[in-house]
Amino acid sequence: MDTDTSFIDILTGPERFFESLGERIESIKIPGIIILFTALLAALTAYLAAGAVPLTGLEGADAEALRPFVGIFAAAAIFIGIFIIWGIQSLILHVIAKVLGGTGSFKSTLAVVGYGNLPQVLMGVLGLALLLVYHMDIEKLSAALGLVIMGLIFTLWSTVIWFFGFKHAHELTTAKAGVIAGIILIISMLSIAI
Repeated sequence: MDTDTSFIDILTGPERFFESLGERIESIKIPGIIILFTALLAALTAYLAAGAVPLTGLEGADAEALRPFVGIFAAAAIFIGIFIIWGIQSLILHVIAKVLGGTGSFKSTLAVVGYGNLPQVLMGVLGLALLLVYHMDIEKLSAALGLVIMGLIFTLWSTVIWFFGFKHAHELTTAKAGVIAGIILIISMLSIAI
């Protein structure tokens, strides 16, 4: 990334960022690193949270012996799942962009979706910090409502990035890019609500 295209620009000026990116939108190196950090943070959070969740039907030494394995399984599943979701989400959004007349490649769609996950990295850091502050006591996480609200804010932030990304990467009109961003937002809100 050069001085014209920084992480700060992705977060604070996504339209300027995608305009200046030009043909470099085809590179998925930086978006891949963003997804990697998202996956690592989610896996670490899952591992730590799994250690705090009661293992139903097991007590005492049996539960404690299984706890590390539950954490490792949860972390591995989340880590792999993040990459699978990136690919599936990109594929679906690419098809929608093409139906709407988009001209970008699948690699540019992967890049846009990856860049749009940068606020999720910040959310992951905050979520992990909250989990650590509450010392892994899930029942004390009455701050979970705050976490959900933060999740909504960070999802809106990602949606704005995706809007400008699809607009520029696929040369879509504002309305058509808005349709894609709206679809992403609705699905994201439904997944947060569930």
